[in-house]
Amino acid sequence: MSSETRESVHSGAPAVLHKPPPLTAKILYSIILYAGKSLAALSRGLQGLKEVIWPPNVRPDLIKTYQCRPHLPVRSVKPIISHRWIALRIFLPASHDASSPHVHPVLFVIVGGGWFMGYNKEHDEWNRAFAHTQSTIVIGLDHSKAPRTPFPGPVHDIEALMLAALADETIPIDRSSHYTTNRVAILGFASGGNLALAVSQLPSIHNHSLAPAAVMCVAGVLDLSITTERKLENRYYKPALKPSKRGGKDSLGPVMPALCWGYVPYGVDLCNPLLSPGYADLSMLPAHVCLVGAELDFLAHEAWRLACRLSREGAGVDHGTPDPESRETQWRIVGQEQVHSGNPLRGLGERVADERFAFEEHWQDGGVKWLLVLDVLHGFDNPFYREMDTHREDIRDAEVKTEAYMRELGTWLRERVWRL
Repeated sequence: MSSETRESVHSGAPAVLHKPPPLTAKILYSIILYAGKSLAALSRGLQGLKEVIWPPNVRPDLIKTYQCRPHLPVRSVKPIISHRWIALRIFLPASHDASSPHVHPVLFVIVGGGWFMGYNKEHDEWNRAFAHTQSTIVIGLDHSKAPRTPFPGPVHDIEALMLAALADETIPIDRSSHYTTNRVAILGFASGGNLALAVSQLPSIHNHSLAPAAVMCVAGVLDLSITTERKLENRYYKPALKPSKRGGKDSLGPVMPALCWGYVPYGVDLCNPLLSPGYADLSMLPAHVCLVGAELDFLAHEAWRLACRLSREGAGVDHGTPDPESRETQWRIVGQEQVHSGNPLRGLGERVADERFAFEEHWQDGGVKWLLVLDVLHGFDNPFYREMDTHREDIRDAEVKTEAYMRELGTWLRERVWRL
C-alpha cells in the first residue's frame, strides 16, 4: 500500500486510489499472494492426507451447498482429493435431538484469511466449541477469493449464502416471530470481520425478517483508508515477551499491502462503509455490536476507534477518542507497553479506570461491547496459525485466552442480546 496514491482520509474528500503501484510492487504483491496460496494449499493437502489416516475429532454435523453460488459448490468427503471450496459447515449443539422439533439460535461465522486464502474449515474447532458451550447452531461461511474476485464480490457471496441458509427449513434455526429480538447473529475473523460488518449493512440482510440482532468482529480489518505503514505505529512491540511475540515487526504487516492490492479495485472510495466498515452508520449496523482486538495486532486500534464512536453515538458515553495520529500515546497506541499478568481478559467483572481494555454500553434496543485480548498476536484463536508457534507455553496461553473471550462473547450474546 505504500506505493499507492490516495487522498488523505482527514482532508474531508473521499480517500480514493488514484493509480496502480509501480510494476516492481505489482510483481512483489503477486509473489506474496500466490506464494501464500501455494503454501496454504500444500499445508491443507498434507492436513487432508493426515485426516484420511487419522480422522479428526471435530467435524461439522452438516455440510450444505446452494445453487445461488454454484462456483462455491461442493461437499468434499476427502479434502486431499478435492480442491474445491466447501460452502457451509454447520455445527449443531450437543443437546440437539434430530427426532425433536426443537430449534436453536444461530451464529453465522465468516472465515478470515485476507479475502484471498481463508478456508472455513480452519475454524471448525472454534465453531464446534461455541455450538456446544452456547447451545447455538454455528454455520461456517466461505466466499470466493481475491484477487480473482475483488470487492464487493465476497460481500455478496456471504449475502447470498446467508439468505439461502435462513430460508432452508432443514436447518433447525429458531425463526419464531414471538421474540422482540431475532435469535440470529453474525461473526467474522480478520477479513471475515470486515465482511460481517459489511454484509450486515446490505438492505437484503438489514431489513430481513430474520436480520441479525448482533454482529461480532474479531481482529477485523475496518479501515482501508489508512496505510499499513501508519497502522504499524498504532500497536506496542513488547521486548519483554517471549521471542515469538517480541521485536519490532508485525507478522501481518509485510503482507497487508498485497492483500489490499488484491482486494480493492482502483477508483473505489476507501471510506465506503462496505469496504471500510469503521465508517458505517450506527443505524445501518445490527442493534448490538461487539468488537474484539488482539493487543499485538495493528488492526486493534481501528476496532477500538469504532467501539468508542458507537458508544458516543448510541449511548452518549465518551470513552475517549482514539486517533492514529494523536500526539498523546494513550490515544495513538492501543493497549499498554507493559506485559500483562493475572486475568487474561482485563477489565471484565471489575471497574477499571483505564477502559482501553474493555467496556460495554447499552441503549434502547442496542449496545456496543469492546474487548482487547492481552499480549496476543493476530490469529491467536486460529489453530492453523497458532500451531506454527514452537513455544508450547505460548500456544497454551493463546488457547486459554481464546476460551476466555469465546465464553465472554457467548454470555453477552445469549444474555444481553438474545435474552435467553
